[in-house]
Amino acid sequence: MDIIKIIGIAFLAVIIILILKQYRPEFAMYVSMLAGALIILMSVGKLDAIIRIINQYFKHD
Repeated sequence: MDIIKIIGIAFLAVIIILILKQYRPEFAMYVSMLAGALIILMSVGKLDAIIRIINQYFKHD
């Protein structure tokens, strides 16, 4: 379900960026940076769980 949220954020950001780029290109850059930061923050939690699983795997061997 999180992948759908990430795709939604990216799709919405692209639409906003395309609209803003015509009138205020500097704001389009801010929107792209914000969308990228949101996507990274959403992914960090999943990466933490994966790293814990890998660490547990190597501790048992």
